[in-house]
Amino acid sequence: MKSTYKIACIGNTNHSLFCIARYLRDQGYDAHLLLLNEPDHFLPGADSYDEEYQSYTTQLDWETIGWWYLSRKKIKKDLKGYDFILGCGYTPAYLFKANIHLDIFVFVGGDLILWPFYKIKHFPPSKADIGNYLYARAQKKGIEDASYILMDYTSEEYEEVLHKFSFKGKRLKFPAPFIYLPQYNISLNNIKKSKYFSEFLSIRNNFDFMIFHHARHEWTNPDIEGYNYKANDKLLLGFADFLKQNKTVNVCLVLFEYGNDVQASKKYIQELGIEAHIKWFPKMQRRELVAGITLSDLGVGEFGYSWFSYGVIFECMAFGVPVMHFRNDSDYTGHYPEMYPMYNANSSKQITDVLNQLISKPEGFRETGKLAQEWFMKYAIDRPVNELIKAIEVKRKKNR
Repeated sequence: MKSTYKIACIGNTNHSLFCIARYLRDQGYDAHLLLLNEPDHFLPGADSYDEEYQSYTTQLDWETIGWWYLSRKKIKKDLKGYDFILGCGYTPAYLFKANIHLDIFVFVGGDLILWPFYKIKHFPPSKADIGNYLYARAQKKGIEDASYILMDYTSEEYEEVLHKFSFKGKRLKFPAPFIYLPQYNISLNNIKKSKYFSEFLSIRNNFDFMIFHHARHEWTNPDIEGYNYKANDKLLLGFADFLKQNKTVNVCLVLFEYGNDVQASKKYIQELGIEAHIKWFPKMQRRELVAGITLSDLGVGEFGYSWFSYGVIFECMAFGVPVMHFRNDSDYTGHYPEMYPMYNANSSKQITDVLNQLISKPEGFRETGKLAQEWFMKYAIDRPVNELIKAIEVKRKKNR
């Protein structure tokens, strides 16, 4: 039976709010997705195999108008009738301007780490400077006033930023359920609808091992703003050394033209002489991407900073594919009853060692992937969805 309790899920970076809306609708809630100004690969059509989402999705024009010019009256009109509001991106700034309470702020990255801390660039400040400063201030105040902050424990660097806020609400320390698995689990035929499926399958059939790395290429500037340094060069060097040590093993590394350093990576690959073992694909939507993930032997994440949870590795874990990335386990002790199994590496040599393990004991990697998938279902889907429902019910009961 469908609930009359109306829920707004605003923004869709990383597909987080679209997935939350679908999980809530599965539980009978009248959840709606309200888009801000997402890039094409974060639109709902990029993460769905049908158009049913159109019946509960609305495109807001807030970011087209701009925070400075958007009226409080319009924001209130667009959100009239909603009983509970979740949002990411600049949602807190817009709601704070209209004096509308944000129930759950869903952390996705720069919206918490960078945007609230805009610094004046000109003295005396320009009109744009003043506008951006007030926009950033509204973002910070809107986050601080939210009833809940949905943010997993990710790294010491991110945790330090949190000390700059005066939160009034409660922190929900788990990841947003940003992969809607039912659409994949119903039938693998959905995955085969990917227009790249035949190309991924060809790699699978023509190589002994298929390694999948769909992270952004950001490695030439270790000091890049917002902890965006991915250290992809460590992977390329480690992979090259692995190939030197295993001249008879036919292995393919799948990469994507995504990020500021794609050309730098292509040049480095040429210098290393490993072009024959690399397959490049264009940046693509998740609905296309998962076809390649499911066919892979190993998913590869980031090596620049220690992270516990992020899109690249969770997308692999969701489909039982083992992952390799950098995770400093001592940073995360006590945050979960147990940590998901993975292959830890923070240098090109460690990457080479893991790849040698892969070809010597592939069955062990498959078991690791299976156990990681079980962890993912328990702690990244079931638990977050249940906790979000609890938060919704707390407010609903209070307002009866």
